[in-house]
Amino acid sequence: MKIEVNLPVGLSERAYRSAAGAARKAAVLRLFEEHAISCGRAAQELGMDLEDFMTWASAQGVAILQLDDEDLSSEVQSALEVAGSDP
Repeated sequence: MKIEVNLPVGLSERAYRSAAGAARKAAVLRLFEEHAISCGRAAQELGMDLEDFMTWASAQGVAILQLDDEDLSSEVQSALEVAGSDP
């Protein structure tokens, strides 16, 4: 995935790398949040393993599990069935 960022001329190499890295992280996180890429793809793009990405994204306030009411109800029902109880 190629992400281009226009930064001011004259930045030190350190400042440039820091800003470019932060912009890349923000762009990938936004793509994940908007359901444009999967959690696994986002982790891969940022060079993280899946668990590290999930922890980092959650710390940024992004929901890792994004279920609507119907999906959530279905997941709860499945979990209850596996546990051997009814709602």
